[in-house]
Amino acid sequence: MHVKVLIVEDELVVRNGISNFIKDMGQPFVLIGTASNGEEALKIIQAHSPHIIITDIKMPKMDGLTLVKSVKKMYPEIIFAILSGYADFTYATKAMRYGVSDYLLKPINKEVFGTTLNRLMAEVVKGSIKYSHLLQNQPKWDMGLIRLESDLLDCVEMANQSGLNDKAQLFIGEIRKRSQNDTIKAIPYLTDFLVSLRKRVITNDEIRGFIEPIIEKTIESLVPETDFSKIVEKVHRLLDSSVYIVSQYKKTGSPDLTIRCKEIMDANYNKEISLQEVAEIIGVSAAHLSRVVKKELGKNFTEYIVDLRMEKAKNMLETTKFKVMDISKTVGYESPDYFSRIFKRQCGLTPQDYRSQFLIKGGQK
Repeated sequence: MHVKVLIVEDELVVRNGISNFIKDMGQPFVLIGTASNGEEALKIIQAHSPHIIITDIKMPKMDGLTLVKSVKKMYPEIIFAILSGYADFTYATKAMRYGVSDYLLKPINKEVFGTTLNRLMAEVVKGSIKYSHLLQNQPKWDMGLIRLESDLLDCVEMANQSGLNDKAQLFIGEIRKRSQNDTIKAIPYLTDFLVSLRKRVITNDEIRGFIEPIIEKTIESLVPETDFSKIVEKVHRLLDSSVYIVSQYKKTGSPDLTIRCKEIMDANYNKEISLQEVAEIIGVSAAHLSRVVKKELGKNFTEYIVDLRMEKAKNMLETTKFKVMDISKTVGYESPDYFSRIFKRQCGLTPQDYRSQFLIKGGQK
């Protein structure tokens, strides 16, 4: 599924900036066009039927709120986010009354924008005709159920077949209990879960091509089913298939993510390299890579880089006579003072004290 986005903004610099954000995010987002006012936007909307519209409030000819009001009457399924440089609660509340889903303030932070766009995409998926009848009267999820779902999704994402059945039984068992074995009450929970599964595991086109049709088929098959045991069987079959597909992709589609990530971090630990950059090199999302690194290495990306730098620094303090300022630059810190603070926080001693202690002990740790 492609999520079509339209930008409506009269300031060229802002319009181009947001357009670049969307292009950088890549699939499933597709920028179908830009407009400088509401009148231009209406023509594009009629021609291309966007899923999401991000519009400024203050514009010539037709402002953002008028655009929202007009479009919502004709296309109530379109998701809106309002963009404005005016941090005015009145605008926000008025926009929400018109059916706007989110409110962004200029200047736009790329990370915040990405989070917002993903949240809007979730609304698109849940609001589509295919799913809307399944998600009516959607029950609330508390933290206990969210944790069970997260554990189960982790098993699929990591292709952990051994842990899958136990996690699935716990999760489905909790849904059965909450729905009192009533399939009508359980289906919204399960559909919501399958939408989450779709977003979590479909990280590239290859996996999408295999798993997405199975998820679609499973969601569609839930509606007429009244036998809870058959519903559970269908969900288990989907989960088993998903784990198998992910495991095969890990074996044949690309080397193990953790190994690839470690290789890149080990080779570039002394440079300014970000999780996003490493994820782009490997070809996965930054969020997915972050979860994998934390799960497999027991520490996040930044912690791993810092620990690696400290190990390299300790080795140089033990085996060379380099000055602290030279070691600092070698392991990636321009400021020796900052390096010394990090080193002491990590190792309990200043670099000078560490070297002195090592020499006193005769080179024995």
